[in-house]
Amino acid sequence: DLAAYFPLLPGERILLKAGDTFTEELNIRGKGTAGNLVELTSYGTGVNPVIRRQDLANDIGVIWNNASYARISNIDVEHSKLGIYLRYEWEDVGSRDVTIENSNFRGMTDPTLDAAAHNFEFAWSDAIFVGGQAWNQAEFSTRLENLTIRNVTAENVAHLFGTAWYFPAVYRSRLRNLIIEDSVAINALAGAFQLFNVDGGHIKRVHSFGGGGQDTWSGTTLGFIQSSQNFLIEDNEFS
Repeated sequence: DLAAYFPLLPGERILLKAGDTFTEELNIRGKGTAGNLVELTSYGTGVNPVIRRQDLANDIGVIWNNASYARISNIDVEHSKLGIYLRYEWEDVGSRDVTIENSNFRGMTDPTLDAAAHNFEFAWSDAIFVGGQAWNQAEFSTRLENLTIRNVTAENVAHLFGTAWYFPAVYRSRLRNLIIEDSVAINALAGAFQLFNVDGGHIKRVHSFGGGGQDTWSGTTLGFIQSSQNFLIEDNEFS
């Protein structure tokens, strides 16, 4: 089992053993620097370690509060409401340079969309989600700049990637420079991505297929975008 909470200092890492399965939420707080990243990854040989939760409506695999200069790689999450939640608290602005890669997500299929049940921070069951609170002085501030998602597979989830903030006025640069590349969404309930308040970046070589059945919210789509700008969608497949 995992400890409930880890504070990290620049240069520190959390390592999960390859092939092992963990059943508790991993809750992380801490920022790196440009020369000393903070990191969550695996060690040893074999398949990625798995964080497998129990409650589709409420459980989360990994919560990283105010992640900045951080990297997550070679970590799988199964059977939860969210896989990895990058959560930015209302007073935190200016975080940057987060990478998530070489990871797999399965079985995030809670059909309810009750944001109130989660303190108006999220509603969808996404593999990777960026959100939190953005009121007061953070309402018109960039929360995270430079998020890269690469070589990720998400199967039976709502979206491979999602982002949203509730209630604040529209601010199109809340998440700046989002890069999603070389990833696959299989039977995504509402498409590979949902973007709100994203400024800049691209989605390239993402394949979204399957879905369209009775448990699907929006059919087979690549994704949807609202209140965003300067974003390129190129060389993707949805079928």
